[in-house]
Amino acid sequence: MNPVSLRGTREQSLKHMLPTVYEMAALTQDLDTHDITTKIKEALLANNIGQKIFGEAVLGLSEGSVSELLSKPKPWHMLSIKGRNRSSGCSCG
Repeated sequence: MNPVSLRGTREQSLKHMLPTVYEMAALTQDLDTHDITTKIKEALLANNIGQKIFGEAVLGLSEGSVSELLSKPKPWHMLSIKGRNRSSGCSCG
């Protein structure tokens, strides 16, 4: 077997050992979403960055969706996996 084939096989076997997104979410400690949104709003204001630019570039969301997230943060435990990804800054949801 060539080295490239071995690397692919090794990577595939490691994927089965990694936790799923759902397992990771279950193990994640609660985040203070109100505190996070406050800090984000302060940073956007201090750096003169609009919600539209932030939403599109960082979260992949429209200005309306970002506005909703920042004005009415839900408690961490009430967010879906997709919502948790958005709240934590991950664009993988």
